[in-house]
Amino acid sequence: MQPYYFYNMEVNKGAIRNPLLVPEYEQFGLISDPNRFKKVEIPFYMSGVIEGIVERIASNGQRSGIGGLKLLLLDKEGNIFKELRTFSDGSFYDYEVPPGAYRLEIDSSQLDILNSESDPEYIEFTVEPDAQGDFVEGLNFTLSPRSTSKLEENNSVIETTSKPGSLEESN
Repeated sequence: MQPYYFYNMEVNKGAIRNPLLVPEYEQFGLISDPNRFKKVEIPFYMSGVIEGIVERIASNGQRSGIGGLKLLLLDKEGNIFKELRTFSDGSFYDYEVPPGAYRLEIDSSQLDILNSESDPEYIEFTVEPDAQGDFVEGLNFTLSPRSTSKLEENNSVIETTSKPGSLEESN
């Protein structure tokens, strides 16, 4: 390495044998010193894995998974951390989830399109810092048709009192 040069570095995550071991910073930079060895410490953490399923209850009572549904993984501040999609059978999973508190919910616009409500509305969970990584399982949602009171609330019609041709012209 050339002395006094600034080098941009990137961690090759493909070379890491354990998929749960994640670098805290994927990119970093350093300036090389002349005639010296420089120790570069890169912090790693053991990530978590989350998994669950989204099922829909049909009018005949049968359950089936919903594929392609968008789930939002929010951090403890309520910011979107990741967007997840369900597989064709309704299951989902994600890895490289750092330790911390999270909230998982189904995207509300998707619920509106499906005219469904989620039970539970959201799931709060914690990924624990563990030497082997934390596995959070059973993050399951059930969708059912919206109740009629919510349908009326969402589809309420705004009545107007004006009639065609009754608009007054302003000067």
